[in-house]
Amino acid sequence: MGRLLIISLILLVGCLRLPPDLVYQIRAVPESELLAQEAYYFDAEDSSTVFQREGFRLKLRFWSDELLNREYARHTFREPNLNPFTYGTNRDLDLGYAPPRFAVFQMSVVNQNYPKVMIDPAKMVLRTDRGDRYEYWDVRQRDAANSFEVYYRERRGQGGNEDYYYQQKLGLVREALYQRDTYVYPGESYSGKVVFAPLHPQVREVVVEVWDIVLRVDAFDRPMETVDAEFRFAVRQEVAEKEKE
Repeated sequence: MGRLLIISLILLVGCLRLPPDLVYQIRAVPESELLAQEAYYFDAEDSSTVFQREGFRLKLRFWSDELLNREYARHTFREPNLNPFTYGTNRDLDLGYAPPRFAVFQMSVVNQNYPKVMIDPAKMVLRTDRGDRYEYWDVRQRDAANSFEVYYRERRGQGGNEDYYYQQKLGLVREALYQRDTYVYPGESYSGKVVFAPLHPQVREVVVEVWDIVLRVDAFDRPMETVDAEFRFAVRQEVAEKEKE
């Protein structure tokens, strides 16, 4: 009798279909109307959208959770997950997948011949076709309305290692973010991440506004010449089964 019960259980388990391993995917590509403008083009080499002026380039690319998990693989695929920008492999049990934690963009400035140029990420805004207006995230509470310091402090547990994990995440954020008050000199480039709140699932278009790009300053570093840039992306969001490796 016991042997028959075991065989029956094995057959039952074999008939059961395990829930699929789901992932939340976001794709953001530059809109064709944007690329039709003379000041913009798509760089196929690094999949970035580029705003250009003679002697200056500003590159922006949406950085998906897939790319972030890959970039921070050493911190993501472990317990606990220390990737500061994604939930890693920690799936929401009700949803069946890990939802987006933030909307992250990789921004690069290439200065070919201006004396020095500067972009302040605090002046960047992300707008959506739903009417949402997102402001950027900084590390410290005193520097921005949205801060990783507050976000992770509120989520810090009570265990003995929690303060260590908290400091580890903030350290990774400091290294990654595009820093304010950073001058880029002739022949140099500078890159960093600009982070916003996660997109609503119904968003299908976003605009990243970059205000007051400083191209020239006077002897006291006061802006003499500035320009604005606007990046428009078509967005596709979906839940899909994870591809088997």
